[in-house]
Amino acid sequence: MLQEVFATHILVPNDRVSQENDQVRPLCPFPYFSRSPKGDYPGGTLHSGTQNNSPDDPGSIGEWRSRATLLANWNDNTNLFDGSPIAFATMLYSLNNGRDSLVSEGLVLNVGLSVKRAVIGGTGSFAAASGEVRHQNLGTNATTCFNYRFTFKLSERE
Repeated sequence: MLQEVFATHILVPNDRVSQENDQVRPLCPFPYFSRSPKGDYPGGTLHSGTQNNSPDDPGSIGEWRSRATLLANWNDNTNLFDGSPIAFATMLYSLNNGRDSLVSEGLVLNVGLSVKRAVIGGTGSFAAASGEVRHQNLGTNATTCFNYRFTFKLSERE
């Protein structure tokens, strides 16, 4: 049974520039990589809808990386994907200057939607972590990529 022993919000403004630098091509059928080098922010930092925040804004508490297989095509006219789910992804949330991390796997949904993902492990103070994370797609930021909210609920360690 899942017991909430750790719950926090991590907010990630995804960065379109980093995606382009990592050769992300949403219409191609191979896995892509995305990152937000200053990308984890405390709860309450990001809001729903179209926002003007940047992944380079001060206040980051860590770094976020995602490796995904896209399931929907990008629409340049709407700056959104043409369906949901968008992708199946493995995500790494690095905290405390890389000393601690959490890893999750699951679907990525389009703007305004949320899904529960499996927490499949971690390092440092999160070694042997398991549980779930609620992944919310809040909207877009100044780079026209997504702002995400992650709410973790980890199982009690035995």
